[in-house]
Amino acid sequence: MIKINKSRWEIERCFREMKTEFQACPVYLRREERIKSHFLVCFLALLVFRLFKQKVPGYSSYELVRTLRKFALTEISPGDYIPIFQRTDLTDKIHESFGFRLDRELITQKYFKKIFNQTKI
Repeated sequence: MIKINKSRWEIERCFREMKTEFQACPVYLRREERIKSHFLVCFLALLVFRLFKQKVPGYSSYELVRTLRKFALTEISPGDYIPIFQRTDLTDKIHESFGFRLDRELITQKYFKKIFNQTKI
């Protein structure tokens, strides 16, 4: 019974994260394929976020989502970007956990390609 209840609690926590952090709201779909597609997208978003939380432990879902929403770059010339987010301990931890930095003075297209190549399996 305890194991079943714990599993139920995990599911409830996932739904709560979807509703609060991802601001998921009721979606009125009728076609079966659209319902399944919507569920798949929500599930994948939650899965990616859970994996992200494992890489950056010690922070609440709220803190992580709020920080990720502020991550932004602006293009100053074709292929060259500068960060327009405030650097914090959490942004530093995210950079450290994933092995690249987006808070440099200038981020070139070559640097983006390097990051992308690091993500290939």
